[in-house]
Amino acid sequence: MNFDRLLPVAVFGCVLLGLSAACERPGTDGDAGSVVEGQSSGDCSDAADNDSDGFFDCDDPGCARSPDCAGGDDDDDSGNDDDSASSVDADGDGVTVGEGDCDDLDPLIFPGADETLCNDTDDDCDELTPDFLDVDGDASGSCDDCDDEDVTRSPDFEEVLCNGVDDDCDGDTPDALDADADGSSACLDCDDSDPLRSPGLDEELCTGVDEDCDETTPDDLGIDFDNDGVTNCSDCDDLDSTNFPGNVEACDGQDNDCSSAPGDLVDEVDEDADGFLSCEDCDDTDGSLFPGNPEICDDGNDQDCSGVPDDGPDC
Repeated sequence: MNFDRLLPVAVFGCVLLGLSAACERPGTDGDAGSVVEGQSSGDCSDAADNDSDGFFDCDDPGCARSPDCAGGDDDDDSGNDDDSASSVDADGDGVTVGEGDCDDLDPLIFPGADETLCNDTDDDCDELTPDFLDVDGDASGSCDDCDDEDVTRSPDFEEVLCNGVDDDCDGDTPDALDADADGSSACLDCDDSDPLRSPGLDEELCTGVDEDCDETTPDDLGIDFDNDGVTNCSDCDDLDSTNFPGNVEACDGQDNDCSSAPGDLVDEVDEDADGFLSCEDCDDTDGSLFPGNPEICDDGNDQDCSGVPDDGPDC
């Protein structure tokens, strides 16, 4: 055992306990210089053997950790100056402060360590190594960017509705709205302010409203069942092509022009029940007078409604 190496420790303990007299090295009387070299300021640089042990200044084990001896191999330990703060490896990561360890209290931080992105720590002790990346160049670092490979997505951007993408990197921002609360988002709803209009609703014909949000569904114009050019929304009889708004009124007992005017059908009745309407009967009060009826001679009546009484072939 090298007692000279243990001597400084023992002496330091004696000094702390106030037992300096008991701890004097052999050959010293306690009055000539320091008990241990390095105990007093300047001991390790005064070119004197202050403790009379035959060792001077930095060659004395008592000066092993003196700042005056930094740079020398004071303790004969493989040539390393372990009395210097730069040679300390307090965190045991294999790299000393002198070798560039920028945080010798954290074993995960040292030159050569992998830089961990987004932890606000200089893991590799290289200030030039970025703590974050911006791969897509959108000015938002990878620490905050939800997709650093997409330049259109960033926490600094506005949310674009109805594109199925989280543009602002905020999961709480809705990508679609439903202002009318009809269960259909504004992305699909043709009128998100009207709950009676939504994809999937039944279409109401002839309302002038696209209830099901499908322009291909017949609705506003209705259906033209009789193909007369007018749909059932305005045709008074969409099963008869002779009746539709704008048609010329005929003497057929029907509302051909769909006017529903009170006087339109006054002349289109058969009051005498002879099978002819008043508009074609020359006298709709007499059932013996109607077009095509045989003429009776010399009675003064126009049975066939030709306009000339008693004009039959036998008269």
